[in-house]
Amino acid sequence: MNPLRDALSRKSTLVGMQSFSANPVFIEIMGYAGLDWVCIDLEHAPTSIEGVGAAVEAARATGLISLVRVPNIDATLIGKVLDLGADGLVVPHFESREDAEAVMDAVLYPPAGNRSACSSVRSARYGLSSWLQHSQTDNERISVVPLLESADAFDNLDQLMDLPDLFPAFWVGGRDLAQHMGVPGADLLSPELRPLCDKLIQAAQQRSVAVMATVSPHLTKEYANDLKDVGFRLLSFGTDETVFAKTCQSIGELST
Repeated sequence: MNPLRDALSRKSTLVGMQSFSANPVFIEIMGYAGLDWVCIDLEHAPTSIEGVGAAVEAARATGLISLVRVPNIDATLIGKVLDLGADGLVVPHFESREDAEAVMDAVLYPPAGNRSACSSVRSARYGLSSWLQHSQTDNERISVVPLLESADAFDNLDQLMDLPDLFPAFWVGGRDLAQHMGVPGADLLSPELRPLCDKLIQAAQQRSVAVMATVSPHLTKEYANDLKDVGFRLLSFGTDETVFAKTCQSIGELST
């Protein structure tokens, strides 16, 4: 079973949050509060590989799909993350078919890829699972979500969208994309970015693939609903640290 693809088949919209703190308590709260997924960050956050392990277990305990954003296509790091039992990866700065092939090579066990094999890891139940069964089911279980953050990625959209089932969703990295387009701070519905989003969503709908967006720079339910209306099926409601910071700021305004 592929947790992300299965959830997309059951629900029209999946809502989650990025975990920059990797705090298991925050992640448990996300699950108990009814979120669908969490993305544990290794690109911008100072999270250790041990922190990823604890965060993945907190997600599993509360039924959250666990994604991990790696900083780049590093086969060794990707292997460690997947050995810890993460349900999938988010890969930043994804731009070409070569990127896709490198990711597939790192994620999938042979013969589909070249992921290093070790039975003494959490995802293989520390050697208690049948290796043949584990290697087959892990190849089916894991999802990769490419993060599209530049105009080059959208120029190569046709070759990126015609990818295997390993890629059930594509995430528009709005903040980086706005920077690359020369409109820093613009949202995805701005005149500069909206045509790219429409192009991606149309291509995704033709291929039964979902598109994800971060609910920023606004972080409001109203903007989230606007993104749903134009066809985004996965929504990231910012980061745990920013949501907490904005809540604290709002409470701080009570001080007189």
